[in-house]
Amino acid sequence: MIHNLAAVIDIDTSGIHSFEELHKTLQNRDIKLVLANPGAIVTEKLYASEFTKKIGEDMIFLTVADAIEMLSPRIKELL
Repeated sequence: MIHNLAAVIDIDTSGIHSFEELHKTLQNRDIKLVLANPGAIVTEKLYASEFTKKIGEDMIFLTVADAIEMLSPRIKELL
């Protein structure tokens, strides 16, 4: 699931907690959480909270197009 953060200019602890809950729910269904377009402030707070370690730093992309491009080969491998 690619979540586009382009409209998110800041995030607080409750927002990060929501991402943690979403991540757990998706994990139980074998679905990866992918973040795209995080701004500098959001990125900084995601790293500070260590949320990036939970989802994997390789699941954060600068653009949605980058995420799709990088994940497309992985999707093909799963089929």
